[in-house]
Amino acid sequence: MTQSGLIPKLDDTDFDALVEEARGLIPEYAPEWTDHNLHDPGITVIDLLAWLVDQQIYRIGHVGPSLRRAFSRLMGIEPRPARQAIFDVWSNQPGSTVLDLAAGQEAHSIDLPDAQFMVAEDVRLTGARIETITLVTEAGRKPLGDGLAHGRSTLSLPPTDGGGPLALEIKLDQVLLQGEPPVSLGVMVERPVSAENWRSNAPIPLAGDEDMFSPPADQPRWDSVIVEQRRAGDDGWIALPVTDRSFGLTRSGTIRFIPVETGSATVRLRLSESFRPGTVTLRRIGIDVVTLAEGWRDIEEVIGFGNDLPDQSYEFPTTNIAGGLERVVLESPELWSIVEDFTTSAPDDRHVTIDHSGGLLRLGNGVNGRVLETGEQLRHKPLIRTSGVNGNVAQGLRWTVSGRPIGENLAAGTGGRDADRLQDLIARARAAASTRIASMSEESLYELISKSGLGIARFEVLAGYRPGGRVKGARTVLIIPDRAADTPPGRPRAEVIESVENLLEPSRLMGERIFVSMPIYRNIDVSLVIAVKPDADVDALRAKLKGLLHARFWDLPVREDVAPWPPGRDISVGDLRALAGRFKDVLYLKSAIIRSGETQIADDADLFVLGPRELPLLRTLSIVLEQESTP
Repeated sequence: MTQSGLIPKLDDTDFDALVEEARGLIPEYAPEWTDHNLHDPGITVIDLLAWLVDQQIYRIGHVGPSLRRAFSRLMGIEPRPARQAIFDVWSNQPGSTVLDLAAGQEAHSIDLPDAQFMVAEDVRLTGARIETITLVTEAGRKPLGDGLAHGRSTLSLPPTDGGGPLALEIKLDQVLLQGEPPVSLGVMVERPVSAENWRSNAPIPLAGDEDMFSPPADQPRWDSVIVEQRRAGDDGWIALPVTDRSFGLTRSGTIRFIPVETGSATVRLRLSESFRPGTVTLRRIGIDVVTLAEGWRDIEEVIGFGNDLPDQSYEFPTTNIAGGLERVVLESPELWSIVEDFTTSAPDDRHVTIDHSGGLLRLGNGVNGRVLETGEQLRHKPLIRTSGVNGNVAQGLRWTVSGRPIGENLAAGTGGRDADRLQDLIARARAAASTRIASMSEESLYELISKSGLGIARFEVLAGYRPGGRVKGARTVLIIPDRAADTPPGRPRAEVIESVENLLEPSRLMGERIFVSMPIYRNIDVSLVIAVKPDADVDALRAKLKGLLHARFWDLPVREDVAPWPPGRDISVGDLRALAGRFKDVLYLKSAIIRSGETQIADDADLFVLGPRELPLLRTLSIVLEQESTP
């Protein structure tokens, strides 16, 4: 057996060698057999057996495309279909007349005269302009001007569960027409972690119930932004039908809504019932934002005519179909199904197979799979085809629809992708095998959670512990969702805990148990008496000490030079002495008291004991600074 690299070559013999080997064994096992010529029936049997063994050896040593695809599936790698580049075009045409655009309508760029693009969703261009944006919080109203509408300013938005804004009021320079099609607001956001665009693999909808923008099934679905329009005479607000492509301001995208007749030019994005997984930075808000997609419609047409013969085949390219075979509907006029092969097909089953590499569609032979009779037509329903990766566009291109300029894309459209070829599947499977986590270390957990986009501001891993006690082979991940730094902690929403559990499950070792939980908070009161130098600035030093202690005994990281207290770590007077000793004007700690309910420590020998999941939160702090002369 020869070997090339790590893969042995099993097909290392052929028919002739097998025949000669068998012929050479005849004298040893059948000495009475003396006629070894081709006309001998025994030699004919040897030829037959050698042929069968040759075929078996070939099959053992041959790893064909079907096996390679099967091996890829074992690694969790499924072939991905071609995908369109989808992007938003921001209006630079305020004051224009109203124009209704329909999904599928052709769009053009003077910078890409030969490319094919289309409007992704029905939308009404209003020609309106944003005059001012007002931030509404529990503390009151804060006018932001029109800087966000032009990308000249930014706005940080903590999660609403963590003290974020209640609403953004947007005043336009004109009243919007009521009714459909929807009006579109665009938002551009920055996120603290990188995350793939949530626009899915589905192409432009061919029916109203499809949604090409839905997040993948393994991604959490955050609550939608609520869009409301002010009533006439400023008498409250009316909730509008809304389709939120920003997924609660977690991604750049459009927020489409249908105005009603109120006579008011003010709408608001209400966030009090919305949930964003983490703090985002809003970079821009605009109106009349149009979503475009690269690609073209392949209308319903005949693939081929029947001739009543077996194994009929027709040219039918599939690699550029946006969304893949799931989007293919075949009829004659009865529906036909696409199958991998005809092994289980009955004579009357309307089954076809597709050779992607050759672009051929093949029918059955009348025994396995029905034939297409003379006079029958095999047709496909409308499809969307795409240029895949070649349809990606750079930012800053100018676009028109029906001859009217609609603006430019402020971000590149880079979501286009070619359908996976066999070599692509193999490469992805090899990458998955080489990067698979064999043991989930804390570094691995950090990598998974910090880049998940789930808005976890801090997490801690407790080894050998499950909620309730110590257990071998268990780990508990304590999570703290992102929120405004001055907002008290709250309980993580069930969707967040479930999303983290789903994130960690594929990398869990067999027999290992991973639990996701929130910390148990322990409020503490601290009183300090500190001796300081006679020339110390007492007020400035007190402020510094308060800032340091509040940062140390808080659950969120609020300063780069101070890490929050670890869960389950006991506190001593010596810890407070070390913190105070960071400042050169501090001479020594005269006394310290830590209280929590009926528990109190004041001596160096005592420990303020915390449970494994407990985190201390500084509720009150008293600092007395006494100036003393240095010896």
